[in-house]
Amino acid sequence: MNVWEDEAARGAVEATKRKRLIVAGFLTEACVTFPVLCALKGGFEVFVVADACGGLTLPGHELALRRMEAAGACLTSWIQVLLEFQRDWTRHETYEAARAIVEANGGGYGMGLAYARDMIHPASQTSIEVRGRKANMNAAQEAVSHKQLSVPSDLGQDASVEIAGELKALIAERARKLGGATFRSIHAIVQHQRLKDNNGDQVDAHRMLLELRADNLQLTGYLRAAHSLCDRHNDVATAGLLENWIDQTERRTWFLSETING
Repeated sequence: MNVWEDEAARGAVEATKRKRLIVAGFLTEACVTFPVLCALKGGFEVFVVADACGGLTLPGHELALRRMEAAGACLTSWIQVLLEFQRDWTRHETYEAARAIVEANGGGYGMGLAYARDMIHPASQTSIEVRGRKANMNAAQEAVSHKQLSVPSDLGQDASVEIAGELKALIAERARKLGGATFRSIHAIVQHQRLKDNNGDQVDAHRMLLELRADNLQLTGYLRAAHSLCDRHNDVATAGLLENWIDQTERRTWFLSETING
């Protein structure tokens, strides 16, 4: 029950010459508490990952945590430990592994991180590139009223590659097969733009999320209108492509709502 009484285990810890321990495990009331108390007496600084421990009962677990804290242990959470190690999401060498853990287990924060990865472009991109992608999304919205079809390229770093490389060619081919026209210049896109760009130098995080959610809700409406147009003309192929985009915009809206409300 007390790994600190195992000479080999204690010796391995002491051999590192480090005086800070991070402890988690089962059973909080014994297998976690006993070695923590011993390590504290031995002069170690001990951090107990409270939500990565488990007790026989919730009251027993909480009482054990209180006892360790009273003895000098610092209580923390798994997400705090992970983020302290990661320090910044620009640390590329550990980014993918840390992000995957947070997305799988981080609830609303994990959803927000997934959205950020898919939707918010890397800092290395210029503001002109970002505005250009939003202009492309506006082109897709305006296609409804002008019976033209374009591609919403602002679907995130990974999704935009897929759309630009595969679906954009497909939808352009659909437009040409139907005898329609596609947008051929940025100027034409700007002329038909309905979603307004935000060119502010500074936008706080909450306002940005609200604006992105509103844009996605509006885009979903435009895509649904285009889908209805296709249905009226029995254009099943184009409708199928639009359904994929509708699903993507609704997914992003859901992620944003969870992040805003979380």
